[in-house]
Amino acid sequence: MAEAAIRARKRDDALVIFEEIWLGRRAQAAERFKGKVALVDALNPVKAGDTVILFDGRPTSKLGPKASGPYVVIRCVGKQCYEISSDGSREKSAIIHDSRLRKYEAYSV
Repeated sequence: MAEAAIRARKRDDALVIFEEIWLGRRAQAAERFKGKVALVDALNPVKAGDTVILFDGRPTSKLGPKASGPYVVIRCVGKQCYEISSDGSREKSAIIHDSRLRKYEAYSV
């Protein structure tokens, strides 16, 4: 009986140590993620008139397209949404969250 209590106490001590380490690493990962998000937002802010690529939620097949475009940003709607259109007119436009948009930079060969 005493042996079981000793094993239970050791297990509880190990779990407390594991929890402290895990919470510390989780906080470090959150800080790194905040830095990356801030860096991406600061380097490529989207503005009206920019050309962007729209990333779809999920590709239709394994090798299907993951993005479509290019689209033109017509205007900013709130802090994180943009109105985009394929031809630059408001007739066929959609309002999209900025997490699904990336700046489009055409390369010529």
